[in-house]
Amino acid sequence: LVLSAGQFISGDGHCQSFGEGGDGYIPGEGVGVVVLKRLSEAKRDGDHIYGIIRGSALTHGGKTNGYSVPNPDKTAASGWHPSTVSPLQQLWLRRSLTVFAAFMLACLYYSLLSKIASLPLQSLLPPNSWFIAVLSGLGPAATLGALMLNWNRTWSFSDTMNRFCTGISTAFAALSLCELGWQFLFHANAPILQLFVMLLVAAFGSVLGINARVSDRIISTMHRALQVARWLVVVALIVLGGILGYFLTVGFPLDFFTIIGILAGGLVATLLVTRVNQI
Repeated sequence: LVLSAGQFISGDGHCQSFGEGGDGYIPGEGVGVVVLKRLSEAKRDGDHIYGIIRGSALTHGGKTNGYSVPNPDKTAASGWHPSTVSPLQQLWLRRSLTVFAAFMLACLYYSLLSKIASLPLQSLLPPNSWFIAVLSGLGPAATLGALMLNWNRTWSFSDTMNRFCTGISTAFAALSLCELGWQFLFHANAPILQLFVMLLVAAFGSVLGINARVSDRIISTMHRALQVARWLVVVALIVLGGILGYFLTVGFPLDFFTIIGILAGGLVATLLVTRVNQI
């Protein structure tokens, strides 16, 4: 009678959970049995695994003040807390924050450059050649931001330097190729959008370069190459860095900033080669 008066009972005497026409429920009782084992034990015993329980929560608790009122203590206890996230969620959260930190420090570099040059922010955008200086410094700034967020005490000085050098290299290469593609596709149109895209490219490129696996792979590959043909590899990398630096200047008039772009590329390559040579 209480349930009927509260309009909890289904009008046709059947439950239609989440179905069309469902207007209530029919109370019932039942018993279900599920065998739960630790995943390691199930694998050890050769059991067929139907599913893995990642987490659980209880909002009823067996005692409430009414049919439609959850247990406040149990509901509060089942709330999300940062310490309860899975390792995969922690990984992607850290990656997202790393990209954000790299992006923000690259933005800070852009703002500081305008202050140092005593120029309005718009004067650093294409088709002004100052944009070459902007692109040349986005890689180191973004890499520094990514490292600041990810650094921990387990890193040695050698690990930090390796990741800094590889982060700058991947960011610079990504910026050079992206700028070359942008000039071929859009030229100097949409300068604000171009800046935003380059900031994102620098952020993602630097985050890729400071990744432990990527950094170690770059360092080990270059180390083996230097052992086979040291001077040939050194010259080839510096020339490649200069070419990538020239890509930053495509679409701009030849002037002092063209030299800056080429020198920046050669400097990044020299920094990476010098670091590998010290290992």
